[in-house]
Amino acid sequence: MPSITVLKRDCYGTLLCCQKLQPSTSPKPQLGPVGVPSSANRRKIGPMISRDLLDILVCPVCKKPLIERDNGASLKCTACRRVYPVRDDIPILLVDEATIDPS
Repeated sequence: MPSITVLKRDCYGTLLCCQKLQPSTSPKPQLGPVGVPSSANRRKIGPMISRDLLDILVCPVCKKPLIERDNGASLKCTACRRVYPVRDDIPILLVDEATIDPS
């Protein structure tokens, strides 16, 4: 198989880099009936927010620690009870996006 040359340019058309790519010889993953990887090739998805990041994150309002809630789907402030959503594995720490948990 022939190699592929990739040219990267900035918004003004100036050449930034030129790279030759060799075609992959690894086998393609088996796809299921609708183009989704079969269950044998699927990764197990666990908590996406690392423990190190969770130790650093604080509530933007009261600066108290946050804890994971709903299996990583949201983060809750232990002091002011605000619940911040997690979308696409990214904590959304905006006060306008937060809800207040009554319990």
